[in-house]
Amino acid sequence: MRQLKIENPILRKENRLYNMSLLTEVSDLRYYDMIYVYHKIKAGEELELQRDRSALFNPYAIEVIYKGYKLGYVSERNSRMIAMQMDQGKKVKCQVNRTAFNPHNPMSGLDIEIKYEGF
Repeated sequence: MRQLKIENPILRKENRLYNMSLLTEVSDLRYYDMIYVYHKIKAGEELELQRDRSALFNPYAIEVIYKGYKLGYVSERNSRMIAMQMDQGKKVKCQVNRTAFNPHNPMSGLDIEIKYEGF
């Protein structure tokens, strides 16, 4: 009797999603260093993500850092998913997607794109 080898096409190496991304915003811009660097930030610039385990309000808090300046936090509704990936050792990259700067209110918004590698 012959044995059939049945493969799931989704699990094949060539069909895997290696890069996924998530668009989200940075919260609490007005409380940190955004006022010092808002005029230098451009779309496409790399940002650093760092877990903040000392935050009492959110155990999954992730700081967004631009050249040593803390801009704020990844929005709370997305931070849990990202923090879990970071804690598992997944590579996570972040860049500015869009700056929603109003000249009269530089803290009006910052959208970021978070890219996962190795899914």
